[in-house]
Amino acid sequence: MPRHDVSVCLFDLLANNRSAVEIVASDWLAKYNSSEWKVALAELYTMLAKAGSCLITVTVQDFDQLSAEGIGASVLTDMLAGNFLDDNPMHFQAMKSQKGPFQHFRSSYLEFWDRIVKASDAIGTFHTNQQTQEDMREDSLENPTSLFDSVLDMLAVFSGLRARRLRLAATEAGLQVISSLVHKARVAADTRDLKQRQLDAERKKKRPNRAIAKSLHEGLASAQNSIRSAETMIQGAFNRIFTHRFRDIDPSIRSACMYSIGQWMCDLPLFFLSDFYLKYLGWSLNDKDSRVRVAAISSLLHLYQASSENVALMDTFNARFILRICEMLDDVEPHVVANAVKTLGALHVSGVLSRQDMDPVVSLLMHEDIEIRGAAASVIPLLIRCEVSQNTDVLNCASFRATDKTPDDKQLRSSTLLAIIHMTANLHGSRARIASVVHALWDIYEDIFTDWNLLFSLLLTDGSDYFQHNSLKPNMSLNTSHAAGLSNLILCTVRRARGEELVKSSNICGHPMHVLSKRHVTKSQRVAQCHAHELFTQASMNLLPSVMRKWKSDEQVLVPLIEAVRYLKLEHYSLKHKEDDFGAIIKLVAEVFFLHSSKRVMDACMDVLCQVIGEGTVRFREMCAKCSDDLFSIVASKIDEIVGVSQSEHHHRNVQNGNSLDKRHRTPPIKNDDIDHLQIQIALLRLNSFLSFMALPLSLSDASHYDIIHNNLLTIISDVINGPSRFQVHSAALATRAAAMLLVQRAVLAVEESPENDKHNVKYTALKTDFMDTVAAACRSLIETNSCSRLLAKAFASSVTNLVVYSQPIFHSPALGNPVSVEEEQNTGHTFCLTDSTLRAVWDVCNHLIDIPHKDGYTLDSPARDSAVDDEEMSRLAYNLAMCDVALMNRGFVASELFANLGQSGHWTDCAIRSLMTDLRFLGPQAAANTIMTSLASAFEEVISEEIANNDDIVDAFGELAFRLADMFTVGSHRDRMVVRCIIDEGLKYVVPHATPHPSRLQFLALGLGPFVAKLASGDAKALVHPLAAVVSVIEEDDDLYAPLFAFVKVVATRARGTT
Repeated sequence: MPRHDVSVCLFDLLANNRSAVEIVASDWLAKYNSSEWKVALAELYTMLAKAGSCLITVTVQDFDQLSAEGIGASVLTDMLAGNFLDDNPMHFQAMKSQKGPFQHFRSSYLEFWDRIVKASDAIGTFHTNQQTQEDMREDSLENPTSLFDSVLDMLAVFSGLRARRLRLAATEAGLQVISSLVHKARVAADTRDLKQRQLDAERKKKRPNRAIAKSLHEGLASAQNSIRSAETMIQGAFNRIFTHRFRDIDPSIRSACMYSIGQWMCDLPLFFLSDFYLKYLGWSLNDKDSRVRVAAISSLLHLYQASSENVALMDTFNARFILRICEMLDDVEPHVVANAVKTLGALHVSGVLSRQDMDPVVSLLMHEDIEIRGAAASVIPLLIRCEVSQNTDVLNCASFRATDKTPDDKQLRSSTLLAIIHMTANLHGSRARIASVVHALWDIYEDIFTDWNLLFSLLLTDGSDYFQHNSLKPNMSLNTSHAAGLSNLILCTVRRARGEELVKSSNICGHPMHVLSKRHVTKSQRVAQCHAHELFTQASMNLLPSVMRKWKSDEQVLVPLIEAVRYLKLEHYSLKHKEDDFGAIIKLVAEVFFLHSSKRVMDACMDVLCQVIGEGTVRFREMCAKCSDDLFSIVASKIDEIVGVSQSEHHHRNVQNGNSLDKRHRTPPIKNDDIDHLQIQIALLRLNSFLSFMALPLSLSDASHYDIIHNNLLTIISDVINGPSRFQVHSAALATRAAAMLLVQRAVLAVEESPENDKHNVKYTALKTDFMDTVAAACRSLIETNSCSRLLAKAFASSVTNLVVYSQPIFHSPALGNPVSVEEEQNTGHTFCLTDSTLRAVWDVCNHLIDIPHKDGYTLDSPARDSAVDDEEMSRLAYNLAMCDVALMNRGFVASELFANLGQSGHWTDCAIRSLMTDLRFLGPQAAANTIMTSLASAFEEVISEEIANNDDIVDAFGELAFRLADMFTVGSHRDRMVVRCIIDEGLKYVVPHATPHPSRLQFLALGLGPFVAKLASGDAKALVHPLAAVVSVIEEDDDLYAPLFAFVKVVATRARGTT
């Protein structure tokens, strides 16, 4: 009796998750072995058709009248007629969906085919026809073919149909049939090997048992026959299904073929690991679809990892396709690259690839994709073990235990660290590259990376004694570049152990706020971070000062060590009463501050002092505050000394020449030897570094000291501009930045100490005015002499922008804690009132450099710079100045004139303009519209001026400008729709300021507003028809003067009808 409803087809039973596939398969096989074998095969055809989404039922009459090809054609015709399912039951995503009628169909479908193959083969009816004579007489129609032949004909026909879903269902079934046969052959091979071993053992006995030997002989022959039978069927099914479908147009079918053949090769290597079958994997490595390439390379990876014998059998394949595997490291799909990396690692372990061939894999540790970095990190231990074994006398290179502190283990750990340093050095290791390496290898080498005693010891020892004692070869020793890499490694490992992310995740997108958001840290992670903090502090207390003294003359090694001071746990110094030891570190930092002229060293020193002053205890804060006061005094005195000497010499020369200090009587240029330019630049660099990190060390009662510094900085700027230059341009740029930061800090200090002191407020206002007058005069001088320097222009623009931003209403009432009103700020002098003339002068310099090509990157004593970098920086500064103008100062002409450069001043300027447009949209549609309208109106005023009234080139240029601005907007965007509507409204107000139009501005309708009408929504155009009709009603239509107005009305009316 059947154990399910016979009226339900196989497809419905398999789609129903409550049906047991084993029972369904056994019932179907019982029907096939009975007199109803035609009904069973008809049901199998029906199930295959419905698995391919065709809702057809194949009857016994169809089976009798049609061949397999005829049934396939009938199914295809029915499917083309529209009789098919909307959902694909065989789709891979159907297995992942939580709901749906075919959630488990694919797995049940493949299991059904596996069951019928194994069950029929077990009773001997799969490959041969075992129907009895009695069954034939009862049915009077015998089954002429075996089940294998019937199934193979069915699947071969359906896998070649035009419908992709039918081909997918038939191909999946055919691949599963081959997989079942491979399993049969593998079991038979295992049985054969077992029988052979038993037979050999029996023969070795002194008195072998003939009965047992005969039984083993028969079992061995039976297993061999079973293997030959399975291989014959595999070969037949492979030739009729796989050889046609591995190049199918559907990539899902091709990828399924690659996954299947890879599994067959792992299960039955002696049969499939030949060039006849391996070539299909090799060809698919070049497939255009990434899913097929992933399937092919992952199948190869499993083959290489399964057994070393597989690699030996694939020597010809490796020689032919190994270059293609190496090329896949540059694939666009991360999954392909990750599998290619692991595959090359397996080949390296097998000895097929040398260490030099793995260098491209090492460089992938810096890749932006996290999957590729992880794949490369999994291969690195294999490379390091080989390198360590070649350069040390350690026998056990696989021991990476952190708890075992034997000499061999210490030697191994140091060798591993040096191997990593050599690896990063070969990658031209910088701090960013070392950070990427530490981030990628952290999970593997965390115990070695956090052995800071070993890291400091490697830096502290000279190298030769340590390496000689630990049996390290000379090529593993440290040089200066390796020492720099090791110091950077110390800093990166400390940051990573404290929970910082060394590499930003590529999956984080959107606003930077989400990138900077703090990650959730578990309790165990907090405990581990605190423990690492304590371990680093303990190691640093003993070794860090000595290491810093040893390498204090080497900037590359010293800077990471200074930055690592920020991560010391100062409580340990207090608990152990070693405050003086930390004071020695601070004194060493102060010494290094004046020892080097690099900005990187200066910033690192100031960052340490700022960190301790802000977060340290009272003792440490006082210690660092006194140190910062001394540093500031020394730097200020040095600048005053150099500027004072130069002023006295300049005055002495003018008196000797009998000339006054008037600009019309300038002295000849002074030789560079008269003033040490390098000293003033270094002093200004130190002042800039100090002001960037530290607060002013003195109170307003000692403000005269600041006045002297401020006057000296303005003197440097004026001398460079009014020249002959007694200072270099670079010095003037540094002085400009320092003066701006000094003013900002004095503003904050004035609010904190004496918000109601009029004397200090008046003094501060006078200093701001002097600075802005100096900057404005310098900008005008640059424009007049046509000697614009990008370095000075960037310094002026950035300083003015910073002053505008930082001098906004940030002041609060000391009593109530409420923001001070605008009137009170103006009365107290706390606001920053930038005049139109000053803003115009600064913007003209920026705009002039944006308009002209880059030429002076190597002139005016400034170092050579790449033009693209300079263009990017100038565009960024122009954007910042325009945003300050629109959002804070409400002038508007900077942004409007910047828009006029769209499409004319290079790629970076266009990027700045589009970024500005994005930000203007956030301020509201009216702000964006006003800015664009101001740009168009100012440009049109030049068009209608008397001097160029007949210049057709200017008219064409204005029309092109309007079209470029209009191209920034999209018709279907609701946000752009509001902006375009506001632009049209403002443009009409410009042309029709009163009841009647302005005659000279009528041409603006077609040239300026015409391109924006095409971007106007039809509903907004309809709303404009009535106001325009009111304007037209008071004008005579025959008057040719107003012809542009009537033409514009027709264009708007056309747009209102939805056309252009």
